[in-house]
Amino acid sequence: MSRIILLLMSKKIKEEFVTVLKLEGHEVITGNDDISAISTVKNENPDVVIVDTVKGDMLTKELLRLFPKLYVICWMYDTMHI
Repeated sequence: MSRIILLLMSKKIKEEFVTVLKLEGHEVITGNDDISAISTVKNENPDVVIVDTVKGDMLTKELLRLFPKLYVICWMYDTMHI
């Protein structure tokens, strides 16, 4: 299966993603901040990175610039209902 890095702000959403992705057989690595995100991606060589929109477009653009073959998924959720 895939190696996936989650860069999500909400602890609750992150835990739910981890649970579901692991049940599906994926290896899941979580990151906590933008500063370590680039080095985590470089060191872990993931198939996919999931970034929430709270972290913004800048991180997504930087990931795609540095790792042009990397799949990056931007996740948007309503923080009012979390």
